[in-house]
Amino acid sequence: MEFKWVITYISPVENVWAKQIPKMTIVIEEVTDREYKWSISVDVFNQKVEEDSFKNLNVGEDVIMYFNSRCREYNGKYYNSLSAWKVEVIGDARSDDSSDLPF
Repeated sequence: MEFKWVITYISPVENVWAKQIPKMTIVIEEVTDREYKWSISVDVFNQKVEEDSFKNLNVGEDVIMYFNSRCREYNGKYYNSLSAWKVEVIGDARSDDSSDLPF
């Protein structure tokens, strides 16, 4: 399956855990004409944080985000995490294409 998303938030890079691993969080929202849209938060870790494809992202850009999902159990409760490994920018959701109209 392939989903198109618009970026709504990009966190600053922070170092997490005892090993001080670089981490960035990106919130993406589905591109649809429905009134209520779905959003998810994906994390970017390690050297991926420094890759140009992630480092040069901007809020408002349309993207295709590739990520892995994981589920972990802790004290009888289950937690999901989404870790991005690739992103493709496909446009800018806020761009106004009317400027190139001939009238």
